Amino acid sequence: MEELQAQLTEQAALVRNLKAQKVDKSKIEEQVAKLLELKGKISALGGDSGSNKKGKQVQFTLKTPKVHSYNFDSYWSWG
Repeated sequence: MEELQAQLTEQAALVRNLKAQKVDKSKIEEQVAKLLELKGKISALGGDSGSNKKGKQVQFTLKTPKVHSYNFDSYWSWG
């Protein structure tokens, strides 16, 4: 599993470098296909491929409730 993760990291770096160098699109697509194949293998083995789950929302809890009780009588009184 660690070996596949290392291959995935190397392949991702290769794809990034090819894109940065603006290499021919067909060569980039070939390397991306290899990258996706590696991600599929890792997913099949039950590992995390390192890709973000775009549909998954992050849930968080507010520390203090957003409740406002305005008492304008005491706030705006002049006397």
